[in-house]
Amino acid sequence: MSETVKYVDDEHKTVFLKLLNEQRLEGEHCDIAVVVEDVKFRAHRCVLAACSNYFKKLFKKHEVDSSSVIEIDFIRSDIFEEVLNYMYTAKISVRKKDVNLMMSSGQILGIRFLDKLCAQKRDVSPDEKNDPRNPKFPYDMVKMGLPAEDPPLSQDSDVQDQDVSIHPFALRHE
Repeated sequence: MSETVKYVDDEHKTVFLKLLNEQRLEGEHCDIAVVVEDVKFRAHRCVLAACSNYFKKLFKKHEVDSSSVIEIDFIRSDIFEEVLNYMYTAKISVRKKDVNLMMSSGQILGIRFLDKLCAQKRDVSPDEKNDPRNPKFPYDMVKMGLPAEDPPLSQDSDVQDQDVSIHPFALRHE
């Protein structure tokens, strides 16, 4: 029996995301358009489905092809743009005043990272929020600029159990 030699390319995921993002920005191989507040975003279905439970369920439930357009009316276009950028770069930036909106939008879309941030913010006491050494925050919350005085978000929406429903005009073909 012959031994197997394994190699790992530590740069692969970074290069892969960078190339996918370049393709998206140049409109190459994009197979879906998402319209939010009359702004059209081109993307790759596989990236949306891999990063978002909402899109994963949507694509399973509805036949979508390269001429499909999805209209979303429950999120602002600037917030969706940042969420989409996150899907392709693993980085997100948001104005302090929009942090809760970003996290709740990410939670609705089923973005694991934003959902975790939202859940962590809910689960932390006011004293813990002010402790910069708090181990409950594996992400750099200071850079996210989370204001301590914001009201907690609703705990009722569980992305895993959320049923994807869209109005009849949300999915169309061009």
